Amino acid sequence: MLLTALHTGAQNSEPLTTTVGEEEITVIEAPAPDTVCEITDKTPPTAEELPEGYAVADTMTATNLTDSILVGYTDWETVELNGKLRMEGLPLTPSVRIYMVRDSSVSISVRAPFVGEVGRLETNLDSVTAINKMGRTYSSYAVADSPVPVDVSTLQCLLLGRINIPGRGQLNVDTAPLLDIYVAEETDNRLLLPKHDAEIEGCSYGFVTDAGGELDAVIVTVDSTDNDSVTAEYNRNGDATDIDVLAAIGERIYVARLELKAPKWNTEGFAPIAPGVKYRCLSFRDFLKSF
Repeated sequence: MLLTALHTGAQNSEPLTTTVGEEEITVIEAPAPDTVCEITDKTPPTAEELPEGYAVADTMTATNLTDSILVGYTDWETVELNGKLRMEGLPLTPSVRIYMVRDSSVSISVRAPFVGEVGRLETNLDSVTAINKMGRTYSSYAVADSPVPVDVSTLQCLLLGRINIPGRGQLNVDTAPLLDIYVAEETDNRLLLPKHDAEIEGCSYGFVTDAGGELDAVIVTVDSTDNDSVTAEYNRNGDATDIDVLAAIGERIYVARLELKAPKWNTEGFAPIAPGVKYRCLSFRDFLKSF
């Protein structure tokens, strides 16, 4: 995979194992349900750095790639994803259950063996709330205030391994012309970068696919003092997908792997939750540091 070659000097890291008691949380409505990550001492490449070594795709190549991408997208209204999460600082090997309503909401429940739910991420059109039930902390912010262009549709496409233009939704025949396509000179990789009309103020982003249009990686870089960045790399085995996420936030590097089984389309989901009165609100950066 392209990003494996780009991130040199990687080291293996064993998941952290601890024993903890289950914490309580205020429930608005209810229901509920090995691979080791790599850690690198280098930040992910920025989207602007990648075009070196690529050539502009000719019209036929660009058209064929777009057609291949779009034909592989199953239409959906709701979807459930189940799997495992690997991340340093989390107890044991948590399982994840994700339920999404298209262009509306994303709920991610993280559950540890013998413990129950240890965390939850709730995203809707207006806000994002992350809850750490073990530390009784949470962070919540308005989507409009996010420095990274991750609205509901963008997050859904990231989890499904699909290309999304922030603010415009999942890639389709109308928005495909908003991306420039480059072909790797030495491999079959394709690089898709936004044209001016699809650029996002304050950050850069891009997508890497194989020659058949399957998404290999998403790269986002925030224009800030720290040059915060996030990279997601996709590895597939049939309908199952491993998503390796590397986030450079300030001086810290966060690495996680989502091992997701095949999607269950158009299923019933679970209700959202909210932090209880004993939970302490943290800034997003401080929330990440709590792990």
